[in-house]
Amino acid sequence: MKNDLLAMFSIRGALAPGAGIADGSESSTSAQDGGAAEDGDQTILRKLLELSHEAEASLTEAIATAEKLHDGSRTVQIGFERSGSPEYRVRTVRGGMIWENTVDARNGRIIGNEARFSLWELSHDDRRNIDALKHVTQDLSQAVLFAEKAVAGRAVGGCLIDEDGAPRFAIVVVSGNRLKQVVLEARPTP
Repeated sequence: MKNDLLAMFSIRGALAPGAGIADGSESSTSAQDGGAAEDGDQTILRKLLELSHEAEASLTEAIATAEKLHDGSRTVQIGFERSGSPEYRVRTVRGGMIWENTVDARNGRIIGNEARFSLWELSHDDRRNIDALKHVTQDLSQAVLFAEKAVAGRAVGGCLIDEDGAPRFAIVVVSGNRLKQVVLEARPTP
C-alpha cells in the first residue's frame, strides 16, 4: 500500500491494481515509518509532506481552475509535480481530448504551458480510467472533499481508477505527519 501512496506523488504515477482497494478503505504511511521502506521512499514522503505544507491553494481549487480552461471538462487525475516547488499537475478530459496543466499551489494560478493530446496517445489503462469517468455521477473534487473530511486532513492527490469495471476514486490526504489513502467506490450513472 505504501507504493500506492508514493505513486500518487506525481500525475504520472499509477495505483497498482488490487492493492487493498475497497469502499471507504484507508491506509496510511508516516515519514518516520521505518522497516521495509527504502530511503528513496522516505525522501519522497518527506518531500510530499513539505509541499503540502507550502500549498496555499487546495486540491479542489486547483481542480476548479483547470476545469475552467475547457468548458465541460472533468478532472481525472491530480497530484504534486516532482519539481520541488508546490505545483499541482492536473489532467482534465472532455470527449477524446486530454489537457494537462500545472497549477501553482501557492496561489492557485495556471503556470507553464498546457499539454494537449488525444485519448489514443495514452496507455490502455489510462484510457480505461478516463472512460470510467463517463459512467460516474461524482466528480473528483467531491471525492476529495469527502476524503478530507473522513480522515481530517488535506488532500494532495487523487485520481479515478477503473478496477475490473468498478470505478473508484483514490485520494491521498495529509493528516498530521502521515499520508492516508482513501479509496471510494464511485456511483455509476443511472
